[in-house]
Amino acid sequence: MNSQKQRKIYKLSIFLPALCFCTQSAYSADWGYENDKEPESIPKTHPKPDQAPVKKPLLKRPKAEPVEQRATPGKLVPDAKPAPKPESKASLSSVTKSWLEMLGLINQASGELPEKFPPDKLPTQLQGDQRERFETLLNQNNKDPEVAKIQNYWPTVRPFMNDVDHRDNYRLLFRSLLRTKASKLPDQNPLKEMIQESLGPDRIAISGNTSLSEDAIGAYTDMTCLLYEKTHPGKTVDADDNRAVFAQLVRNKFEHAPTEADKKAMNAFPLTWSIFRILYTSATDEERDKMSKELAQGGKFAHMKITDKTLALVLSQFPKDKTASQTASGND
Repeated sequence: MNSQKQRKIYKLSIFLPALCFCTQSAYSADWGYENDKEPESIPKTHPKPDQAPVKKPLLKRPKAEPVEQRATPGKLVPDAKPAPKPESKASLSSVTKSWLEMLGLINQASGELPEKFPPDKLPTQLQGDQRERFETLLNQNNKDPEVAKIQNYWPTVRPFMNDVDHRDNYRLLFRSLLRTKASKLPDQNPLKEMIQESLGPDRIAISGNTSLSEDAIGAYTDMTCLLYEKTHPGKTVDADDNRAVFAQLVRNKFEHAPTEADKKAMNAFPLTWSIFRILYTSATDEERDKMSKELAQGGKFAHMKITDKTLALVLSQFPKDKTASQTASGND
C-alpha cells in the first residue's frame, strides 16, 4: 500500500469510532484513535438527490450477496423421481409454511426485494428445486422440536415483513442467528443442510483461526455511512470508492486486533448491527438522534436495551452467541 493510500485510510478512521465496540472491554484508545494528531479529513461526499415521492428505506439496504452454487451441495432427498405434486399448497402445515417463508427471506438472492413484497411470496426466492426439496424435508420433520419451535416466534415476526425497513433488518438478523444455529447442529441434519443451502457459501474476506466475513465488513461500513449522514445532514459517503476504503480499514483493524476474542467479536458484528437497526427503526426521531449521537461519541453496543418485544422474543429462541455482545446474545 503506498503512503498516500495509507494516509487516506487512517484519516478516514475517524469515521469508524465504533470499531472498538467489538467487545465490552474495548475502548477507542485501544485502537490508537484518541491521540490522533492529524487534521480532520472528510471523505468524498455526494449530495443526496431530492426526495422521491415513494418511501425509501430508513437505513442503508445491504447489497444482495452474489448468487453462487455450493461446491458440493449434496442431495437432501433420495434420487428416486418424486411423485407429481398438486398445484394447490393448501395442504402445507403451518410449520412448513413458516420455514419456507423464513428460508426464502434469508436466501442469498433476497437482498434487493421490491418495497411491496407480501410475506407469502417469500418462498419464491428459493433457488431451483430448493422449494420442492425443502417442503418434502420439512413435512417429514414437522415434529422435530428444532423445526417446530419456529411457531413460537415466526407468526409474531411475519407481519413485519410487509414493511421494507423491518424486512431488511430481520433478514440480517435471521441470517446471523441461523448461521450460528446451523453451526451447532450435527452434520447430516436436514435442518442444518437447508439453512446452509439457503444462506449460500460463506464469503470470507480474511481466513485464519478466526476469520473475517464480507458480511462483517459490510455491517461496519453501513454503520459508518449512517454515522456520517447523521452528523453531516444532506451529505453521504455511501459510494463505492469510500466503501472500498472503509473495507480496507476494517481488514487492517481485524489483522491487528490484540486478541482472538476481539477478532471473533468483530466477525460477529452483523448480529449486533442487525439488533441496532431493529431498535433504531422502531425508535422515535428523538430516540434515533440520541442513539446515533451516543454511538458517534463512543457508546457501546453492549449497553443497548432490548425494548422491542418481538426482537426479544426472537432472541430468546436461539442459542447464545458468546462471541457477540451480551445484548446481541439476547441475555440483557
